[in-house]
Amino acid sequence: MAQQDSSTGFQHERRRTNDAAPAAHAAPDPAPTDGPRPKLLAVEDNPEMLMLLRHLLSVNWEVHTGVNMETAISEVDANQFEIILMDINLGTQETGVDVLHRIRERAAYRTTPVIAVTAYALPGDRERFLEEGFDDYIGKPFTRQQLFRLLDSIMSRRSADQRQADSGK
Repeated sequence: MAQQDSSTGFQHERRRTNDAAPAAHAAPDPAPTDGPRPKLLAVEDNPEMLMLLRHLLSVNWEVHTGVNMETAISEVDANQFEIILMDINLGTQETGVDVLHRIRERAAYRTTPVIAVTAYALPGDRERFLEEGFDDYIGKPFTRQQLFRLLDSIMSRRSADQRQADSGK
């Protein structure tokens, strides 16, 4: 049974203690990776959500965080990220869309996947964010499995694109 945490917008899976096994459709937790972990930037103004993302993703990712335009741009200028998770409503004048546009001004980040992470879930919202330049979208609340599937899918596409580019050289 999924229960939404109102402070983070994240759905937590709760099972009764007599449940023997997870549902067949649930994705397994990712195994820890060997070697250097890819870098991921999570831009989110909610400290609880940032803590949760760091906890969930730090097994396989080197997680960096930003809470607004200034901290996100500082992180982008100091690191090279494989993927960026961007909240839309950052609680300031600047939105996640504004931050995305500033990030895309940097040549090194023109093709880096940036995922809109938002509670905006009305018809047309996903399309609007994709038109603004986001590479993908995940609506709050989301489950751990949904987040892992999305990140795995994006990284698999990037790997395939890289292999194709390498074979064309």
